[in-house]
Amino acid sequence: MIILIIAILFIIYHFTLKKTYSLDLPNVDNIETINLEYNEKSKMITDELEIEDIIYVLSGGKGRTSNQASINDSPVNANELIKIELNTYNNKVSTLFVYTKNNKYYIEKPYNCICRISADEYNGVFKYIR
Repeated sequence: MIILIIAILFIIYHFTLKKTYSLDLPNVDNIETINLEYNEKSKMITDELEIEDIIYVLSGGKGRTSNQASINDSPVNANELIKIELNTYNNKVSTLFVYTKNNKYYIEKPYNCICRISADEYNGVFKYIR
């Protein structure tokens, strides 16, 4: 009987009470530049269409949500890490990372959330810093 109660409570927690996080990105119209860093290479993106493309890729087109919170300044045990800084017209910087880990692709905003992305989405950012 106790095992049944614990199982029911776990199911309720897992499917209803688990917190959902939304990837918090500035509005594309407020972004002045994007800085990309990969290994020792860096590039500043200033072209409006390229900025729109990168934000579209990062947002997944309509926004991203995840059940996984980010609790660090940067990803842990990440490979192929690309640091992204979104610089707004009001001098605010929003930092994100796209990376691989265990043959899966992720986007992480420190202290916000960690979201799975596809290889195509990862490459949609990587093409700007090759």
